Amino acid sequence: MAVTIRHFEWGRDLWPAVDLVYKVWFADSQSTLVGKLSACNFLVHYLRQGTTLKVACEGDTLLGIMAYNNKRDVPVLSHKRSWWVAAQAAFLEQGCKIGLYLLPHSAVPRLFNEKFFACYQRMRALVRNAKDPELLLLLVGEAAQGKGVGRALMAAAEDDLRAQGFGSYYLLTDSSCNWFFYELMGMTKDLDVAMNFGIPHVKGYEHYLNMYLRALIYSRLL
Repeated sequence: MAVTIRHFEWGRDLWPAVDLVYKVWFADSQSTLVGKLSACNFLVHYLRQGTTLKVACEGDTLLGIMAYNNKRDVPVLSHKRSWWVAAQAAFLEQGCKIGLYLLPHSAVPRLFNEKFFACYQRMRALVRNAKDPELLLLLVGEAAQGKGVGRALMAAAEDDLRAQGFGSYYLLTDSSCNWFFYELMGMTKDLDVAMNFGIPHVKGYEHYLNMYLRALIYSRLL
């Protein structure tokens, strides 16, 4: 597989990336539209924080995406880089949230997304070296998993951070993700605690994440 790593391009990569996120994490939604809104909300939320955004491609096919925040530079999708792109990103994230309030069958996905972001924000308070860069997003499509795409994206991030003078970085994840990949990469597990993704006040909510998961923080010296 000939994989190319390049910088994320808003107009070119956004919708293929949304589709990738949908297929990996939100394809079990009650409707495709709700799933796509959830995926778009999730993706743009993290893209807007990233000071570097990169994608892995094979030809014109998007295989994976990565974002990190080095806590030093201006985010890629901020008005200081491009007012027009920043406005589109902000409008899109908020528009997805509104859609998840209005559409049928969207209450649980909306509540889940809100709880997910809140849980991860609390996790950041437990990071040992909070001034270090954070790997915000690392996602590889199912068809490309196990073929070195994730390693290539992570290596690109680490090369960047070394060149910028950083000595370590961290990431947040949970046990519903492929957390074992980070252990295979030799990262250090700094935190492993229970986190509850249940939404008990929603009648009939029986999602597979309605249970205690593990919140995980990994770090790595560069």
